Order: sequence, then C-alpha cells, then structure tokens
Amino acid sequence: MIKNFVIKICGCKGEWNMHDFAQKQIDLIMSKLGGKYVVGAVSGGVDSSVAASLVHKAIGDRFKPFLVDTGLLRKDESII
Repeated sequence: MIKNFVIKICGCKGEWNMHDFAQKQIDLIMSKLGGKYVVGAVSGGVDSSVAASLVHKAIGDRFKPFLVDTGLLRKDESII
C-alpha cells in the first residue's frame, strides 16, 4: 500500500539510496567551499552531527567544529 502511494500516486521513482545522497552532498560541499576553512557548531543532535560529518568528509581538517552544550545532552556527554 505504501509503495503504491509513493510510486504510483506521488510519482517517486524509487532510485534513491543513502550512499548516492551522501556522496552528492559531499561533492556539493567541496564545490562550494573550495579551499576555504569552515567553523561549525555541533549540538550533539542528529541533524548537526550528520551535517558536521558530511562537511568533514568533504574538506577534512579544514573543518573546525565546536560543541554547543544546549543543556539537552545526557549526563557527562559533553566531557571529552
């Protein structure tokens, strides 16, 4: 039923996979940033962690992340 809705009604093609998405984003980040350095805030949540991972894979050590303790981390999670 879900497949019918997604493919036939919504018109999605079903060609998407995570590896392709990640590589496309890494390539996009590399093309936009070139040789620049980037400072990025990471909150420990999924969104900022995934974004930080993609940026790091794209530009390596030129990405300088820092942790923002929002008060929502688990006990002692922000201790390095």
